[in-house]
Amino acid sequence: MLVMHVTMDWSKQERTEYVPMHEYMHIRRLDSLVKMLLILVLCLHWYNPFVWIMFLLVNRDLELCCDESF
Repeated sequence: MLVMHVTMDWSKQERTEYVPMHEYMHIRRLDSLVKMLLILVLCLHWYNPFVWIMFLLVNRDLELCCDESF
């Protein structure tokens, strides 16, 4: 199920194709496995503030890499 924002401009085809392509890049890059590993590390080291920072930064980097890939 694909959820788009209500105010999205449906007349621009490149914008409507961007979201599925972005999600496809997550699948292709196996980002869900990376996120599961991050969650495991976070569960084991929840008390360490650097692990929390790493978790946030890696999540941001995963999104940016998918944005820049096409």
